[in-house]
Amino acid sequence: MKQIKKMTVIFLSLIILSTIGFSSVVTYSATSTTDSAVGSNIVNSELKGINKTSFKKVTYSDLTKPLVNLTWIETPGVSYYQIARLKSGERNFRYFKTYNTSYIDTTISAGTAYYYQIRSAYVTANKTLYSSWSGVVSINTLSKPAVRLSNKSNGIRAQWNTVSGAEKYIVFYKDKTAKQWSSIKTEKTFYPLLNTESGKLYYFQILPIGKNNIKGQYSNVSSLTFLGTPVVTVKKANQNIVLNAVDLSWNSISGANKYEIARMRVGDTKFTYSTSTSSYFTDYVTPGKTYIYQVRAIYATKKSGTAYGSYSKGASIQYGYSIEKAVEDDSNYVSRSFKDLYGRELTSNERKTLESLISIEYGNDYSGSIMVAQCLRDALADGQCDRVENAPKYLGYEDGLIEYNTGYVSQYAKDAVRIIFDEGKSGINHRVLFMYNPKIIKSEWHETQHYICSVGDVRFFDRW
Repeated sequence: MKQIKKMTVIFLSLIILSTIGFSSVVTYSATSTTDSAVGSNIVNSELKGINKTSFKKVTYSDLTKPLVNLTWIETPGVSYYQIARLKSGERNFRYFKTYNTSYIDTTISAGTAYYYQIRSAYVTANKTLYSSWSGVVSINTLSKPAVRLSNKSNGIRAQWNTVSGAEKYIVFYKDKTAKQWSSIKTEKTFYPLLNTESGKLYYFQILPIGKNNIKGQYSNVSSLTFLGTPVVTVKKANQNIVLNAVDLSWNSISGANKYEIARMRVGDTKFTYSTSTSSYFTDYVTPGKTYIYQVRAIYATKKSGTAYGSYSKGASIQYGYSIEKAVEDDSNYVSRSFKDLYGRELTSNERKTLESLISIEYGNDYSGSIMVAQCLRDALADGQCDRVENAPKYLGYEDGLIEYNTGYVSQYAKDAVRIIFDEGKSGINHRVLFMYNPKIIKSEWHETQHYICSVGDVRFFDRW
C-alpha cells in the first residue's frame, strides 16, 4: 500500500512539472504572453533552427550566505538567456534574465531543494523567440557536513559543523567487520558512539535533513580506530638505581603501538611531552616539586595515519620536600667548601661519617639531605662543631652512629656531601646552625633561635 502511495506522489509531481514547463521538450503555441520578469511580449513558436542551451555546472555554497551558481556554454547568436526556477513545495516559477553565461541566484533559502531550467532567447524585430527548455537540474541547499572524530574515555565522539537549513541529521556508523550500516537520528551536531572496542576501526557518515525531509549531501566517510584510556600510577623511582626520577606505569591498551606522556610541573603553565613504546616510563624530575602526569594511547601507521586515544586522568606526585624559606637571603652569607675551611679535602672516613649521618637524619629526601649537610658545614665553619668526627654528637648522637648505623647510605646523602662540602654550594643563602623535628622532640630552646627554613617537618635555625 505504501509503495502505491509513493508511486502516486511521484506521478503527480511529474504532471505538475510538465504542466508548468519543467520538461525537456516544450510545445509552443502561437499565443502571445507577457512575462513580468522579462518585461516584453513573447511569441512562442517552434523554430527548428534555434539552438538549445544546457547547464554546464550548478553548485551550491553557503560560506557567507546561501547562493546557487549556475554556468552554461555560450549559445551562438543568442540575445539573452532566461532561467526558470521552481522551489520545492511551490507551484509558481520565478524567472531570471541574464546576458552572461553564468548566474548567481542569491534569492534562495538553505534547507530546501530548487529546480532550474534554461532556454535561449532571440529578439528579432518586435518578436522574441525562445528555444526549448533545457532538461531539469536540481540542487539541494544543504551543504556537505565536515566530520571530525575523536576518542573519548567511553567511546568515539563524532562531531560536525552546523549545516544551514538542516533540521536534523542521520548518523550512519559501523565497525570494520560489519556488513551493514547502523543509523540514528539526532538534532545535535555530535554523536557519542559508546561500547566501542579498543583497537577496532569505526566508520561514520552524516546526512543532513531539511524541511519536508529534504535530504542534503552526505559527508565524506570518516574513520577512526578506537583506543581505550590508560589508568596511570606514578611512584618514586629507586634512588639507588635512578636518582631524582619517578616511574610511571599504566595498563596496556589494545591496538596501541605507542603512548604519549604529558607532564606538567605545578607552578608552570605548559605541558611537556614524551613518548614510549611500552607501558612504562621513567621521568627525571626536580626534587621538591609536584608533577602531574597524563597518558594517552596512539595507533600510528603510514597507511591510515595517526589515531589518538583520550588522555588518562592526571596522576600527581610530589617528588620530595621543597625548602620552605622563612627569611630573605642574607647578602653577607658566604658559602664555602670543606677545602676552603680546612685547606684540604675530606678524608674517606670523614666522608663516610657525613654520608652515614645524613642518611640517618634525612637520607630519603634530596632537599632534606642538602639542608642537613649545610647545617653541618655551617656549624663547622662557625665553630659550633669542632671537627667532622664529632658531627654525630653535635646532632645528639652521644655514642656516635654505632647504635643507629645500619650500613645504609642513600644516594641523596652522597650527593649532598659532594654538593655542600666538595663544591661549596648551599641549599639556602643563609647560615643555618641548628635543626630539630618538633614532631619527634619538643625543644623550647630551638624556638628561641632565629628560624630560617623548613624541609617537611624539620626546622632549621641560625642563632640570634
